[in-house]
Amino acid sequence: MSLHSAQEFRRQVSASPELQEAVAAKVSDGVIDFAGVSEIGRSKGFEFSAEDAKNALATQSDELSDFEMELVSGGQNSSVSTSKRSEAPPAHSTRLGP
Repeated sequence: MSLHSAQEFRRQVSASPELQEAVAAKVSDGVIDFAGVSEIGRSKGFEFSAEDAKNALATQSDELSDFEMELVSGGQNSSVSTSKRSEAPPAHSTRLGP
């Protein structure tokens, strides 16, 4: 598991509308399911933990992409739909914003 791998996946997501849609589906009510994001990464050949995914988003030195800004602000990309879930957030989730 690797922070470096999570950072590489982050770059791939920034360049791929398909991956952006998959990652956006792991956000509900301002909560990012980082375990779900790491599952998506594994399906694409990246090995990183939920904690690595969280740290890759939080510690990256460059600016957030427009897509990432929408994720962390709780917004929704107009070309990406997310589904609402009624269950409690997964254990490896982080609520963003108020």
